[in-house]
Amino acid sequence: MAMVSHMPNIHNSSARHKMSESHLRLLFCTMGERIRAIVFGACCLIVAAVSVHDAMLVLLHRSTIDEFERNPVGQWLIGAQDGDVWFFLLTKLVGTAVVFTALIALYEHRSRLALLVAGGVAACQLILFCYLTFG
Repeated sequence: MAMVSHMPNIHNSSARHKMSESHLRLLFCTMGERIRAIVFGACCLIVAAVSVHDAMLVLLHRSTIDEFERNPVGQWLIGAQDGDVWFFLLTKLVGTAVVFTALIALYEHRSRLALLVAGGVAACQLILFCYLTFG
């Protein structure tokens, strides 16, 4: 009985050509493309870090969060669960995932525009971080 391999045949010239084509694209991208990718990644890291920080503050202060939450939607979500924060946190998580999905999809099609949008979102997140940290 012959064994069937599911691995691509790297000895096949078309497979080698496709592999080398993607490697060449990475090697020979312009400096601007590299910088754009690094800045986009940094913006995404800022958004993720502030989102995690915000969620951790909600968890740490869950007994009093209904008094301190300023977002009307957040207040409604907490009130709808009689002060429990799990649905509020789930909504925050889903919202962050939607933002990342949209940013990555935009970056795939229009990287310069995505960089502007990601920069705006990161700036808003930094303002939120300052508000949460310094009052």
